Formats: sequence, structure tokens, C-alpha cells
Amino acid sequence: MTELQQSSKLELLEREIDLLKKTKGLEQDRNEVLRMVAQGAEIEDVLNTLCHNTQRYNEKILCSVLRFDAKNKTLHPIASASLPKYYCDALDGVHIGAGIGSCGTAAYTKKRVIVEDINTHPYWMQYKKLPLRAGLQACWSEPIIGGDKQLFGTFALYYETPTSPTKEDIHFIEVCANLAAVVFENAATRKKLLDVNHLLGQTIDQRNQELELANIELAATLSQQNERHQNNVNLGKVSTTKNLIIGFAHEINTPIGIALTAITTAENQFKQLSQLLNEGRISRNKVEKLSNSVTEAISLNQRSLTRTAQLLSKFNEVNFELDAEHRSPFYLHDLFSKLKGNFRHQSDEFKIEIVCEDIKLAHSESALWQVMCQLIENTLTHGFKEKSSGTISMVATVNENSIVIIYQDNGCGIATINKSMVFEPFYTTERNGGRLGLGLNIVENILTTTFQGKILLLPAPIGVRFEITIPVELSK
Repeated sequence: MTELQQSSKLELLEREIDLLKKTKGLEQDRNEVLRMVAQGAEIEDVLNTLCHNTQRYNEKILCSVLRFDAKNKTLHPIASASLPKYYCDALDGVHIGAGIGSCGTAAYTKKRVIVEDINTHPYWMQYKKLPLRAGLQACWSEPIIGGDKQLFGTFALYYETPTSPTKEDIHFIEVCANLAAVVFENAATRKKLLDVNHLLGQTIDQRNQELELANIELAATLSQQNERHQNNVNLGKVSTTKNLIIGFAHEINTPIGIALTAITTAENQFKQLSQLLNEGRISRNKVEKLSNSVTEAISLNQRSLTRTAQLLSKFNEVNFELDAEHRSPFYLHDLFSKLKGNFRHQSDEFKIEIVCEDIKLAHSESALWQVMCQLIENTLTHGFKEKSSGTISMVATVNENSIVIIYQDNGCGIATINKSMVFEPFYTTERNGGRLGLGLNIVENILTTTFQGKILLLPAPIGVRFEITIPVELSK
């Protein structure tokens, strides 16, 4: 055996010994966590121990556990190791969703999310300032899922340099997340047992009395809520119809009024010209002056009527709805790619990034194309109007029976005072620029009528963020 072969064999043996030591250490750490669980330690203490033990696996790891609040759909720090306090505090209450960092996306999709470089990944486009300030460059997040696929939170590993996981790393984060799920399930079971014991400690009469009172209050509350809901629905319909009619009347009255004025002016000029001809006191200069005046009136009339026709065309789109015969299968990623190519000519400085699962839809491709085009045009017109460069991100995923599309940009955003009115018909901040203010209203109408879906304007640290939800299968 040569010296080189002996050296290689020795290195392999050393790696195997190191792996054996690491495996043994992990087993001891896991037993320590399980022992704390069995002894009834507080869940925060157990999970903090898990995080600190995790760093023995790799000294370059920074670890955290976020707890999921199912009621509010938010994440909250419950344990960490070595992460700055201000970073953990900033994560408190973050909403889950596709494209909201690594943990927000992992919790939303219930799938592992590996972000090897926070600087460039679309999931961190709107949030990367916080981790970069803390010196964090990579984040791998594993959802913590218990029995019946219940989501308890996320288990995350951070690195101070861009890092890709090995097979051993993937196995390690799975084991840690599964162990965290055991901790959460045990805590939930203990709480249920304590609650049951508390209820059993009450007398039957007390419980019956409480249940009776609760039923009376519940019946009254449901009756009030049903009445309020019906009133709100009726008021909403009346308000929407009223706003649409008032807005349409206002918008169409202006160009029609201008057109009528222009026609009246032209008519008076023709009468004056006819009178001068009949009296025989017409001059070339007077003819030219009257001719220019009539031409200008006719031109103004044409522009006003063209504006009216455009407005009627846009207004007609509010009732945009496609029948089932217009539906045909298409891949969402292909649609996004076509959109990216369609808007590439706008500017090389404006980028469109796509993160899309292999999603096939049997919906109206042209209607969804119109929706996404309108959102992109809004960004280019409003969000990037004072910027020389910018990025648009479209993230699509399947969540149970719905397709969720997150559209976001890093533009100037929408002023707080305007956010409640963005979907109102005829509302625009660019009226002097010829905008009708029907774009987002048409988007909302298409998604509601054609796709039986919805669109929401979500909070965002910079730019805008829309969430579009479409059923996987449309009802007949």
C-alpha cells in the first residue's frame, strides 16, 4: 500500500470516527430533550435546549423556533440560539404566506424551504434588510408538523454565509423538526389534560348552568351577527351600485358636456358665416377665422367623444365574465413567462422574477392574463414612476383546494390614506394623466365573477403586495 493510499484511508477513517461521535452526541442531545419533556419542563425551556444542542452539530449554525398562531395566521419566536434579540423581536407576529421569507413560506406551504442566499432569493426581496443587518446570509426552514398534519411552527437554521445543505443537513433538520413536533404535541396534550381536570372539578349543576347561559348568549350573538351581516351585505350592494353610477355619471358627463359645447360653438359659427354670406359682407380673413374656430370645435368634439367611447369600453369590462366554454387547460408558469417576455421591452432596469410550482389550470387564460397585465401596468405607472429600476415578483403555490398567487414589487407603495379605496371604481391618483381609475376594480371583478376568487392588498414593508386566491376547481 502506497503512502498516498494510507493517508487517504486514514482521512476516511477520521471522518467516520467524527461522524460516529457526532451521531452519538446527537443521540444524547435528543435523549436530554425527551427527558425534559417527560419531567414536565416548560416548553420554552425544552425548545431552547433543543436549539442550543443543535449548535453542537455545527458551530456555524444559528437556530430558532417560531410558534404558529392558527387563529391569526402568524408566527412568534419561542426559542433561539445565538440570534440577536432585535431580530427575534422583529419576527414576532409576522403573517405566514407564500414569498414571506423562509419561515413564512414554509409555514404557509407546509413544505421545507431552502434559501441558500438571502441576497438574491425572491422570498426575501421585501425583508432582506433585517437578516443582512444581523449578518445572516442563508436560511433553511422546516415546518414543524404533528399528528393530523397540524402545524405547530417552524424550525430554522441560519448561516452567516451563503450555504447549500448536504444530505446529512437535510436529515438533521428533519430530525430536529420532528423532535420539536413531539415537544409541541406533549405540551398541547398536557394543556388538554389540565383543562379536562379543571372542568371535572366543577359541579354538574355549575356546568349545566354555565352551558345554559352560554347557549342563550350564543343564540343572541348569532342572531345579532346574522342581522348585522345581512344589513352589511345590503348596504354594501347599495353603496357599490351608488358609487358606480355616480362615478360613471360624473366621468361621462364631462366629455359629453365638452362635446355639446363644441357642437354648439360650431353651429353658431356656421350661422354667423351663413349670415355674412347672405349680407354679402364676407372677407377672406373673416372666413379663415371662422373656419379655424369651427375646425377647433370639431376637433375638441372628436376628442371628447373618443374619450366617452373609451370610458364606455372600460365600463363594459366591469361586467367581464367568461363562460365555461372559454376555459382551457394551461400551465401557470408558462403564462408568467409570457408576461415576463411581453413586458421585457419596457426597460432592462425593471425585472420580473417568477417562483411557480408545476400548476396546471383549467380556467380562462385570457382573463388571468388581463388581471396580471393590469397589476404589472399599475406597478410600472405608479410604483416605479420615480424609480430608475425595480423588481416585480410573482410567487404561485397550491394551498389545499386553492391556488394562491402573491404579486409584489419594491416600488414606492400606496399611501395609507389610499389603501382602502384602491378597488373602488373611478378612483385614481393620476386623473390628470388620463387615468380612469377602473384598473383594479376590473381586476377584482374578473377574479370574483370569472374565477370565483378574490384579491387582497396585504401589508408590506416596501412596495405593494397583493394576494390572489383562485379555487383549483370552479363550481358549475
